[in-house]
Amino acid sequence: MANVLFQWTRPAARTDGEAITGELYYRLYEDDVLVVDNILEPTFTLTNIENGTRVYTVTAVEGSTAVTV
Repeated sequence: MANVLFQWTRPAARTDGEAITGELYYRLYEDDVLVVDNILEPTFTLTNIENGTRVYTVTAVEGSTAVTV
């Protein structure tokens, strides 16, 4: 079993250039499956991961709207 520390930079703008003005929270996906919702800080440790290869993705959500970053 392993632990993985994820750290990212809070986005200031969407990919269309519009500023992000609201509070953000983050979602962590493992192989396109949501594994953690409502991460409040841009850092998170996922614990007790079995050995193997996976793809992790973090998305930001502003209010109730997913933000493309």
